[in-house]
Amino acid sequence: MLLWRVEMHMVCMHPMDKIHMTPSSSLQISLHLGEQQRRLPERFWPWKQAMEANTSPAASASPSLKEMLLLGDGGDGGGDGGEGDAASGLGMGSMGGGGDAKRKKDGEWTAEAVRYLLDAYERLWADVNHGFMKKKHWEEVAREVTVRCGGVGKPKTGPQCKSKVEKLKHRFRHEKTLENQSGGLNASKWQWVGRMESMMGNAPQLASVVEGVERILERGGCNNSGGGAWYHVPELSLRNHYFNVPLDYSLPSSPLISLFAREVVSAGKEEKRLPYLLFLQGGPGFECHRPLESNGWLKRACEDYRVILMDQRGTGLSTPLTAQSMAQLESAKEEASYLQHFRADNIVRDAELIRSFLVPNGEPWSVLGQSYGGFCAITYLSMAPTGLRHVILTGGLPPLDGGCSAEAVYRACFKRVLIQNFKYYERFPQDEEVVREVVLYLAENEGGVTLPSGGRLTPRGLQLLGLSGLGSSGGFERLHYIFERAWDPILVSGAKKQLSYTFLRMYENWLDFGTNPLYAVMQESIYCQAAASKWAAQRVREEMGVQFEALLSARKSAPVLFTGEMVFPWMFDEIAALRPLKEAAYILADKVDWPYLYNKEVLRMNKVPVVAAVFYEDMYVNFNISEATASRIAGIRVWVTNEYMHSGLREDGVHVLDQLLGMLKGKHLLR
Repeated sequence: MLLWRVEMHMVCMHPMDKIHMTPSSSLQISLHLGEQQRRLPERFWPWKQAMEANTSPAASASPSLKEMLLLGDGGDGGGDGGEGDAASGLGMGSMGGGGDAKRKKDGEWTAEAVRYLLDAYERLWADVNHGFMKKKHWEEVAREVTVRCGGVGKPKTGPQCKSKVEKLKHRFRHEKTLENQSGGLNASKWQWVGRMESMMGNAPQLASVVEGVERILERGGCNNSGGGAWYHVPELSLRNHYFNVPLDYSLPSSPLISLFAREVVSAGKEEKRLPYLLFLQGGPGFECHRPLESNGWLKRACEDYRVILMDQRGTGLSTPLTAQSMAQLESAKEEASYLQHFRADNIVRDAELIRSFLVPNGEPWSVLGQSYGGFCAITYLSMAPTGLRHVILTGGLPPLDGGCSAEAVYRACFKRVLIQNFKYYERFPQDEEVVREVVLYLAENEGGVTLPSGGRLTPRGLQLLGLSGLGSSGGFERLHYIFERAWDPILVSGAKKQLSYTFLRMYENWLDFGTNPLYAVMQESIYCQAAASKWAAQRVREEMGVQFEALLSARKSAPVLFTGEMVFPWMFDEIAALRPLKEAAYILADKVDWPYLYNKEVLRMNKVPVVAAVFYEDMYVNFNISEATASRIAGIRVWVTNEYMHSGLREDGVHVLDQLLGMLKGKHLLR
């Protein structure tokens, strides 16, 4: 196997998002190209051809890194769209005959005054790193607008300016939502859409996290039970924190949920002043790991930091959501309404509240995001960059564009899944026949067998084992050992062959949906911004034709292909733990008005140091998508390697984290 070592930095040194690649002896991209270029066996040719035939025009048209370097980010959007006679506000009156009355009520906001307002706001907003603007900032905006208006009209006040900007943002969000719902066919004709895009990026501005947090604190919310007593595991000291936070930050009377965070330091450093590091777990829907001893990435992190392990809302000890607890809600509509608040935007709000209580003087902290935790970290970078000292990412650079990016993600990931299937069967060729036998057995037994939990194992359900088996360290081996236990022994001649109870239990334990159903319910929503997912994985799977049809493959003596990190609607029929959440899952799949999670303009102007480990053969977070996202974050430094799969932080946490911290500290300089 050929090992090609290239050393590269990806650094966005300029606000225009150019990526500079230079050789360096300190950062390596280790690419085992032999695995990619090895000829596929003939039995895989139909699948390979189908994959190539089903490559979407959108995917094939996406720019390469080289093209992005030449073309840039596509510009800032259109112009002002014409000044018109007056500034268009939020209400319909400003677009019709009621415009004059609207302007009087709004404090005589002419088009010229709005332009001056946006000029002043954009400048001062940049001064606070796109964070929270205080009263003094709005007063300065008002003074500038009043002066530039030359005494025409009444002097503006800070509250008037703040109110007008919020109305413009609200109108902009509305216009962009309508545009996205039409698939881009009905472009907005509002006169300020171009200017708002130029200022805020192509995505509508995210709600101010800092402002929302301060509003909660003013109401006396987020009661912290205080750090509990220190307790110990080998070489570590830990203590627990519990907080009450709003389910919905936008509602003054929102019900509260409980949030749990565990503080961890090296033994003996309990009272030492250390910078804080928040760890954001992968998922969605999984709690932080429970430390048993000082090892892996946590050991390395505790050398420099006071680590906060936060169970994201809905997981672990943070109001954990299960089918049983969700049954307290009276209808599927109520369940869906409740679940919509468990995405990255509210996880970031939770983190900001915790920071305001735990970190002395409200200083910024660093964030380490693994996988989906990295997605949350980029939302954090978009929404509340002033709360961040450093951002460290491992396998967690999300697609940024508005709409629903799930289809593009799954098209890219299905190709990697095919390669991983080939590698698995090459490692364990004897498993091809075993898997085919299991599929045929399930088909002959009325299409499936009953699982210990009461669910049903079908041929397509069997393919779900690829979710963990194909993309994580040791996954091939564990998948092989599951199939070793597929059959009960034949004790009596002529007895019927049957799947073993051990195999069925191992299957259910592998998937984790019983204890972490939030993963399945929210999986596609993490890719949605003002658009519905509508079961994107199922649609893309159908585009692939017959290549992932398990029964057809088994009958033709072809390899049965496992699927990857995809959630399909039929899972809510076949998996017992998911059945009670089926209706809510369908409601969420059709939900259009998902809030935006990323602000490309803020990321383009980013000043927070960001480092990222990108895994070249990652089956869950596609390399090409990660590469495109990195090109849009100013100042990011990227380490690319295929020495690890997606789980590099778990496999070799000391080395991975040490590499990234070294990049932050300037140990690995550009040459």
